[in-house]
Amino acid sequence: MNLIIDKTIGLIPTKSNFVDSVAINKDYAVIFEINDATAYFYALDISNGKQKILDVLYIYNTTAILEPKKVSAIKIDWSDNYRYAILFINDDPHAIFDFEAKRGYNQVEYPSGISETGWSNKNKEWNSLIKKILNE
Repeated sequence: MNLIIDKTIGLIPTKSNFVDSVAINKDYAVIFEINDATAYFYALDISNGKQKILDVLYIYNTTAILEPKKVSAIKIDWSDNYRYAILFINDDPHAIFDFEAKRGYNQVEYPSGISETGWSNKNKEWNSLIKKILNE
């Protein structure tokens, strides 16, 4: 599977900011957001001209950052079929949304359960999914 790099930006990991990315078909979008305390990755349905949140994944707590003032490279890639959106921080994958399976995956496997939209992040398959997507 080939990845399409959509956004790469340098951000201070403890300073409020966001990076967004829209699938080429304009049905889906993702947002990586840092607020004062935490960082999250959002999956959105934008097909009807509105932003409906499908799922939210916890990425990190800003107080846990070892170098809080050092700029981190934030990158959002999409699979070539736009099924997957992948969040990389300093070239390490941290979260994936699978828009076809309606599942979110992250390294910390939190939160778990099924959202009101029917998206599930239970029974994580992080390692096998990363290998599949990155062709390892």
